[in-house]
Amino acid sequence: MLNLELQLPHLQVIKDGFGVVSLAFPVGEYVFLPFVTARLKHIAELDILFLRRQEPGSIATTGGDIDNRIKTPLDALRIPKVTAEIPPDAPPSLDENPFCCLLEDDVLITKLAIVTDRWLEPGDPSDVRLTIRVQVKPTTLIWDEMMKV
Repeated sequence: MLNLELQLPHLQVIKDGFGVVSLAFPVGEYVFLPFVTARLKHIAELDILFLRRQEPGSIATTGGDIDNRIKTPLDALRIPKVTAEIPPDAPPSLDENPFCCLLEDDVLITKLAIVTDRWLEPGDPSDVRLTIRVQVKPTTLIWDEMMKV
């Protein structure tokens, strides 16, 4: 454990009651615990169903193009890169320590498939609903994973 802390001083090592070691990333007052990390040699593939209340074909003309509209939810799946990405008046609550998230960094997304469709339920036309299917894949076989087989 000491060697890991010396090699990676920006990370904290947390060991739970089952002896599982995970990497936690402190940002401001928060400690983030991502599921997919470069250290664990995992990547994520995302399939997104993007429901909106606009007419078919209007995704590029109303509310911004799909690239800009999907950037915010993708950013929300990762650890904030800087403290300024966290609202200053939002300290972590007791159930947000650590704060679990999907990704250490969005560069770990290697596949992104987006299907858009209409959200038929009435409501604010600027609201959207996303259903995100995530598949986590190892990129390298790690010794601990071999021992579980």
